[in-house]
Parts: sequence; structure tokens; C-alpha cells
Amino acid sequence: MARGDLQTYLDYVRPHYEAKDVAHDYAHIMRICLRLDDLATGLAVHDRPLLHFLACWHGLADRIVGGSWFADATRAFLTEDAWVDDDIDTAFVALVRHSSSPVTVEERVVHDASAIELMGAFGIAAAFTQGGAEGRSYEETMVAHERFLERTEFKTPRGQELSLGGREFARRFLAQLRAEL
Repeated sequence: MARGDLQTYLDYVRPHYEAKDVAHDYAHIMRICLRLDDLATGLAVHDRPLLHFLACWHGLADRIVGGSWFADATRAFLTEDAWVDDDIDTAFVALVRHSSSPVTVEERVVHDASAIELMGAFGIAAAFTQGGAEGRSYEETMVAHERFLERTEFKTPRGQELSLGGREFARRFLAQLRAEL
């Protein structure tokens, strides 16, 4: 196996997504992985193994924080994949940081790969699916999704470009839905 092999990482994390919520299930991770190359267009990705780690463990950060059997198992897995302890520590910090405050190119790419999913028609469907699962009303879900649309900043040039159409579609759709309620 080559260090940072995406398929190997996907195979490792797949069982850990079985009990995840609909917003962070394995299908979401697969969609993130499919967007990586497009969102990295024009950027210098220096650490492809880190990029693949962040994408595959994106929905599992809560299980890494504070140490746990899963954090230990992940550390052992990465060590077998020729990662050194300092790089693993850096990856764990990046995993926690990438969703809200991405710093490196790799973090910004995975941030945008996840966030872009919530723009447009798919994003609306996901918001209402999650809202229903959490017992929120249509109105509460709309307000939460509108806040997300307004506050989400895309960190890559390609992410900024892709978000425009989806964000505008979502705004128009939610305005129409609000008028009908």
C-alpha cells in the first residue's frame, strides 16, 4: 500500500460511519473524496496523505478528540502506513480545525468539499432530512439553513466559484417555501 492511499483509508473508516447521523454518513465521505481534485485545482497540495486522512476521517473528529480507543487505533493504523508521531499529532489537530478554521491547503480543500454539499438542492434536502431527524419544524430548519448559507465562507477559489449557483438557488427556494408556509 502506498502511504496515504485513499481507498485503503476509505476501507478502514467505513465501519466507523455505520452509526453516524445522515449528515456525516459514509456516502457523505465518498462525495467529499470525489470533490478533492476539483477543489484543489490551481492549489499546491503538498501533503496528499493528509488530504486523504482529513477527507476520510472528516466525520469522526469527535472520536479522536480527547483520546479514546479510536484515537489509539487510528494512530496505530497511520503508524503502519509510515506516518511518524509528529505528523499524526499534526493531522489530529488539522482534523479538529478543518471544519471551522482551516489553515493549510489540505484543510481548506476538505472544508470546501464538505460545505459545497450543503449548497443547492442537495443541501436543502439534507437540511430538511437532518431537521426532521432532530425534530425541528420546517421554519426552524429554514432559519438554520439560511444562517448556514450566510455564514459559510469557501476557502478555495474553486469552492467560491461552485458555491455561487447553489447558494442563490437555495435562497430562492427557501424564499418560495417561506411564502407558501
